[in-house]
Amino acid sequence: MYLRRRPHPSLAGHVDYYWSVSAAPTPARVQIVPSGTLEVVVNLHDDEIRICDRDDPARLAHYSGAVVSGAQSRYFVVDMRAHASIVGVHFRPGGAFPLLGVPPGALTDEHANLEAIWGSRAVELRERLCAARDVSERFRMLDGELMLRFASAARPQPTRQKYPSPPCPRPPNGFSPIP
Repeated sequence: MYLRRRPHPSLAGHVDYYWSVSAAPTPARVQIVPSGTLEVVVNLHDDEIRICDRDDPARLAHYSGAVVSGAQSRYFVVDMRAHASIVGVHFRPGGAFPLLGVPPGALTDEHANLEAIWGSRAVELRERLCAARDVSERFRMLDGELMLRFASAARPQPTRQKYPSPPCPRPPNGFSPIP
């Protein structure tokens, strides 16, 4: 079963939707087409995500059960045998930076363990998602985690150098001649 839900309105500029796949009959391998955006994917069944090598599909890259997939320029293949139940976050183009802390383009055509980006908080989130009663609770947890990250994200403040305005000479009558 495939389900989708929109994020909390405060995240709508960054997150397009949350999604969940469970108990769906799938082939052993699935091609994931490029979307131009980042995804966070959490395997709720096993603490592992397997992605096939593009050049040699028999070779698998093994990641932890919570992964960030960068924007891809071409399809990639996922080994679905261990992915009986997964949940994910589909970011809007450019929306992941304040929530993940990864500079735009840093994960282009790459995948990374979420733990490498968020530290132990990623492991804790996965454990909570696995223990959740249902998909609605999982989506609420994702909302909560991302709102917390958004609220605590260091937003760069523009630094403005204040320069004094040069004195403006005024003519004696208060009017300036128009050239």
